[in-house]
Amino acid sequence: MSLRYNFYILSFLPTLSALSNFEQQMNKYEATAGNSQLKPGRSYANILAYDLRFNRINIQCNGYYQINKDPTATSVRRIDNGDSFYFLYNSELMKSFQHLQFMLFVNAELIKNRLFLSARGGINRFINIGYKYVHYYNDYFSGIQLDGNYKNWTLSASLTSDMSRLTGETIFYTSKNAYLDLKYRHKNFHIGIGVLNPLLPDGAPTGTRQIYPIVQSKSWNYTRDTGNMVYLSLNYSLSFGHKYDSGQKKLYNSDTESGVMK
Repeated sequence: MSLRYNFYILSFLPTLSALSNFEQQMNKYEATAGNSQLKPGRSYANILAYDLRFNRINIQCNGYYQINKDPTATSVRRIDNGDSFYFLYNSELMKSFQHLQFMLFVNAELIKNRLFLSARGGINRFINIGYKYVHYYNDYFSGIQLDGNYKNWTLSASLTSDMSRLTGETIFYTSKNAYLDLKYRHKNFHIGIGVLNPLLPDGAPTGTRQIYPIVQSKSWNYTRDTGNMVYLSLNYSLSFGHKYDSGQKKLYNSDTESGVMK
């Protein structure tokens, strides 16, 4: 067994467009603009991981806590222009953004050195505190993966659940995704066939939902070509020069993004 603690400090800078006060009309009722009052911020992240290994099973419990200093989020206000009006979206500073996560990861060696099954699941909690609002949001996630190999053949399959996160007063959605991949290796030559998002005709669409008091909206982006997409892969590995053993990097299965599994 092992216990590990990691601490990160990450800096983020507002983009030039986010600092510009120039208004850009999106349509008749919506426009965007930047905010020259924005300033650089920092994110402080903590990860506590506990690993337990016995026989052919590896269990890992992760606790994650992130807090941002001087975070920014999109705000909206109504602009009246005579007999008409429109909604103006721009970036503003928040009081606090916090992200908490608990994740359980299990890996089992079903057949020694041949077949492996892994599963993960957990919960994300987001706390957004602005100058005019306080929002709490929970999201549950899960995923499963199967990896196998026999002689020169390798098989990999994966399924990941829907995920979402809340930033300010906007919820971002990522749909479930899956893949199935089969490869054959002959010396340095690899050939493979696979299916991306099988039985998911819409692919893996992404979306947003705005929960502002004065306006609510939903939008989704679809790339249906990635649904039930069959693909072929070919690759040839070139190796030259001196060889050395660089060791094996340990897989931590950590999640240091807001709701995005790694």
